[in-house]
Amino acid sequence: AVQACLGDLWARERESFLLIAMGGVTSVQAGRILGCSPEAARMALGRARRTLAASLKGRFHVTP
Repeated sequence: AVQACLGDLWARERESFLLIAMGGVTSVQAGRILGCSPEAARMALGRARRTLAASLKGRFHVTP
């Protein structure tokens, strides 16, 4: 399910998430790798996290 949700992200969002959240690189390093500013990498990470949270919540029944 997580892989399917990752596939739904835009490339920059997916790459930022994988590099920063999963790979442990800094936003400065991710920006260099992706060819963008650190701020753009962080913004893409935030969008990825929001999109993944909504997508995963929609696939699983979550009870409070």
